[in-house]
This record gives sequence, structure tokens and C-alpha cells, in this order.
Amino acid sequence: MQTVRIVTTTPEVCPTCAPQVTVVTATPPPDAAPEVSDAPPSIRETAPTLIPLSGTVATLAPQPVVGASPTRAGRAAQDPPGTPGPLVTAAATPTPAPEDEDNLLLNGGFEGAQYEQGLPEIKAPEHWTVFWYEGWATHDPRNDVGYSRPETRVIRAEPPYLDPPRIYAGESAFQAFAVYRVLDAGLMQTVRVTPGRRVALTAFAHAWSSGQDDAHSSDLVTQDDRDNIAFWVGIDPTGGQNWRSDNVIWSAPTQHYDLYGFVGPVEATAIGDRVTVFLRGRALWPLKHNDLYFDSARLRYAEEDAAAP
Repeated sequence: MQTVRIVTTTPEVCPTCAPQVTVVTATPPPDAAPEVSDAPPSIRETAPTLIPLSGTVATLAPQPVVGASPTRAGRAAQDPPGTPGPLVTAAATPTPAPEDEDNLLLNGGFEGAQYEQGLPEIKAPEHWTVFWYEGWATHDPRNDVGYSRPETRVIRAEPPYLDPPRIYAGESAFQAFAVYRVLDAGLMQTVRVTPGRRVALTAFAHAWSSGQDDAHSSDLVTQDDRDNIAFWVGIDPTGGQNWRSDNVIWSAPTQHYDLYGFVGPVEATAIGDRVTVFLRGRALWPLKHNDLYFDSARLRYAEEDAAAP
């Protein structure tokens, strides 16, 4: 018999939401893939803490957050190769309309503060929620650890992130990484939009993928080396917050090593008054440096929509 550990985090997307960690243990039948419970969690109320990139720590007043349980629906299309394992995701609340009307996202360049999302190693940019996958890496029979929780943080334009440059624009970027482990992780944000409008999502990303410590150069000798890390952007036009749902529309995968490159676009028509966007990266092989960098995410109303009478 095998015991499955399913971890669900409920951190913030707006500055007043609260991180939580709930652990559910279940014992599946022999040789069966674990199921994810559909039972909704209770309403929780705690005070999150924003961690400024410099200066003092600001503690915010609590606000109730209604959680949402992930389901297995639609997981196959986005799973890593092989049988899926337990899911790690997070419930989020929609962000208010940003001041910049052109970019519907708040903090799309990760220039704001960061906060600890329930775990010390998981730090998320203000207005964003980190998600990740924990489960089997069945494409690699030698990997008996599988996909695991990454470390994440906002990085600043200062050493060691200047040479090589890890910031695409502005003074900050987002980093997710794993050491000698594989990861499938990213960020999500739920945004209020006009129902029926078409939106387009883009971002910039790159990876450092190497078994060596030369930060200027990824290992790209073999095809496996070149296939290691891929990036996607995705939109759930229903505003759902399960990144493995069938509702999520994903861009084609792109691969960018050592230098930032364009990810996307992906477009979707809003079903209601909110959509959820996802920035995602995945590493297949447990190298010493599986480092993902994201910057300059942008959600806008699509050009053909804006041109409509």
C-alpha cells in the first residue's frame, strides 16, 4: 500500500489574502494513481505578511478567503509525461482593476513587494500566487524523487543577478528553482475583465539549465539537454484557479536558455467577469541548476476585440 500526501496552499493574490497549508493523507488501492479530493476547504482567516524587497516588513489586516479544491479534470493535457501524481495548487481571489489600463495585470513586472506563501521557501510577488506540482516523473525511471516543491522568490537587479542579467526590464524578476530535482511550477493571478471580451497574455522568460556552476551557459549538448526546460502562458477564461483544468488554454511551449525570450501569446474570450492567467515552467531532468526566470507579464484586450465596433 502507498500513502499519498496532497498539499494545498491558500496564499494571497491581493495584499489582504491569507496563506494557509492543509495536509490531507489518504491510502489508495495498490497500483492506483492517487485521487484528489473534491471536498471544498473551509473559509480561513489569518493575517499574511508582505516582505518588501527593502525596508521594513508590513503586516496586513486579515480578510476571509474562500478556498477551492483542485479536481482531476483535464489534468492529462498538462501533465508531465507519464502517470500524474498528487497535485499542489492554490486558491486565489480576483485582483482589483489596475491603474494601468493597458496591462490588466497587477505587478506584471514583479516590481512590488513579495510575501511568504505559507512556507519559508515559497515567496510570491505581490498580487500573484505560486503554484507547483508534486508527483511522479515517470518519463525518467531513474528519478525516484519525482516532481517536488521548488524554491521561489522575487529577485532584484543586483549581484548575483547582473552578470549574467536575470532581469528583463525594470528592477525585479521572479525566479523558481530546484537543485538536483525536477519542477513544474509558476505563477497565477485572477483578474476582473469585461465579460465577452477577448484577452491576450504574453510574458518573457529564460532558464539556466546546467550540471555545472557556470551561470553564463546552460548545458545544451544533447537533445535531452535542449529539451529540459519549457515555458508556457495560459488563460482560464472562466476565472477558475486550477492550473490543470481542461478550461485552461495554453500557448505553445517555448524554450529559452541563458537569454530572455518571448512566451506566448495565448488568447481567450472571457466567459464571465474574471479570467485567471498562468505563467508556467517545467524541467525534466534533475540537474544541479534548474532555474526559471519570468518577467514583464502582460494581459491586454486583444487587438481584434479592441477594433470591433
